[in-house]
Amino acid sequence: MNESKRYRHLIDIVFILALLFGFAICAVMMIALGANIYQKSLDISNENFEMRTAGAYIRQKVRCMDVNGAIDTCKFGDGDAIMLSTDYDSATCITYLYVYEGALMEINAWENVDISPKSGQYIIDMQDMDIEKESDNIFKIFITNSSGDTNVFYINTISKE
Repeated sequence: MNESKRYRHLIDIVFILALLFGFAICAVMMIALGANIYQKSLDISNENFEMRTAGAYIRQKVRCMDVNGAIDTCKFGDGDAIMLSTDYDSATCITYLYVYEGALMEINAWENVDISPKSGQYIIDMQDMDIEKESDNIFKIFITNSSGDTNVFYINTISKE
């Protein structure tokens, strides 16, 4: 009889340990699953942040410079650029918004001065920007974030060119 009780207690202990081990495995799996879901949502949030921030930055710069003839497009470096002109007495300062080596860049220079795209100021990660002039005052801008997702938005300038 004594042997039977020991065997029973051994089974009880093994059952409790198996239950505890199963609970630990389930807990680790839930943590791993939660971390994976969190990482995916964080990646999506970062991609959306890049897209919204780049679009908002470009729109705000264009709206701030919206005077007659101050906004145009050009080729700068390897791609398209938005060219914003400001007149100061007898000189004109031009702000270029462009993509260079995976980033939205901005540079200011006096008119007719040669500048290099690599000397611009980094704004945010961006893979590409294409600009189409739909009409005299409507620009269609395609921006591609660092993940390769493309967004299209329009900028309507108020001033007449």
